[in-house]
Amino acid sequence: MDVEAEIDRLYRIPLAGFTAARNALAARLQKGGLADAAARVRALAKPSATAWAANQVYWNSRGAFDRLVTAAGRVRDVLASGAPAEQIRRAMRARGDALAAAVLEAETALRDAGHAVSPAVLRRVQATLEALAAGTSSVAAGRLAEDLEPPGLDALVAADATRPPVFASEPSVAAVDEGKAGGRARAEAEATARRREADAAATAHAEAVRRLEGARAEVEEAQRRAERAEARLREAEAAAATAQAAAEAAARALEAAEAALGRAD
Repeated sequence: MDVEAEIDRLYRIPLAGFTAARNALAARLQKGGLADAAARVRALAKPSATAWAANQVYWNSRGAFDRLVTAAGRVRDVLASGAPAEQIRRAMRARGDALAAAVLEAETALRDAGHAVSPAVLRRVQATLEALAAGTSSVAAGRLAEDLEPPGLDALVAADATRPPVFASEPSVAAVDEGKAGGRARAEAEATARRREADAAATAHAEAVRRLEGARAEVEEAQRRAERAEARLREAEAAAATAQAAAEAAARALEAAEAALGRAD
């Protein structure tokens, strides 16, 4: 048995079936003499609905997931390289678009599976996808059991710690001599300041995307509530019209009966 493939399958099935499938897999492993693997499987926690949704993006919408990871990596690269502001803005826009597309895939998975969707739910899914794209999670993508915290500024722009700073214009060998050390220091300080500004802009953009998706979800839910209310109104109007017609018919019948009684007297 390919244990890893079987574990992956647990995170791909509908959430309601996770516990039963996990226990069945553990029993098969135990019966097959794989006690350690069985214990490992039994210890797997059932994902939250939002973590499950993020897993489905990885398993069933890999193109959207990969585009988000690529876009997030591009943002880190342009920030670390001291790229021009316009290049940073383009990278941030691409990341925002990729994130919105991935969240939409997760929302579709939740709705198709019958799970409740709200702005709060979508914000948790978005934070988890952001963390996965930033590479800050120690849990493998597709096997999440809990939501992840969105990456902070440091994680958003983190570059290889072993790599020296890269500037838009690399200094020449002569520029590092003692006579130009001060200019290099100023350039580094300027690059650091610009990087911090870009960090703040990246965070503001991510928050704006979260608010946009939340507002969009609220509008959609309000529209659905309005449609349900309108349907109930139409039903009530139809019932009222039917009741009115019945009352008028009863009144006419009563009037006729009383007239007949008068004639009989």
